[in-house]
Amino acid sequence: FIKEFSVEGQLSELCARIKAAFPASILFVTGDASGNHGDVGFESRHATYYQMIRSYLNINERQLNLNTKNLEFGDSRQLCNVMFFEYKGLVISDACPLLINDCIIATVDEEKSRPHILKKDRDAYKMDLFDAMRYFFQTHFREYVVSLHPGKLSA
Repeated sequence: FIKEFSVEGQLSELCARIKAAFPASILFVTGDASGNHGDVGFESRHATYYQMIRSYLNINERQLNLNTKNLEFGDSRQLCNVMFFEYKGLVISDACPLLINDCIIATVDEEKSRPHILKKDRDAYKMDLFDAMRYFFQTHFREYVVSLHPGKLSA
């Protein structure tokens, strides 16, 4: 992870910053499976977040590497743990202080009825960058983890 982006504004502003930082790069998008469901309707009555991102970044559909469903919380936790402890090429740059902080403070919410749910507070610690990292791992490294530890993650 070489650079993080976070804005308190519009999705279009976030995409503009990404394009400005990497003007000659081929961009690929991963993320929460729910971003491809339902209408958000900000600019088009029936647009999803990923349709809007495609438009703002001017990328084609093949550059969206989206999961059809998110891993269960326990599996996502296992995936992150294996990546952090066993993947030798994993580096988080100092240019990602918010992601590093999310990794340090990530905690299971013991008050939730379902196990392994990440503790979040929309004011103090949103965990959005940590979530983005989890979806990136799921998209690109799930099979790697399964090959190392058959049966560790659900099918």
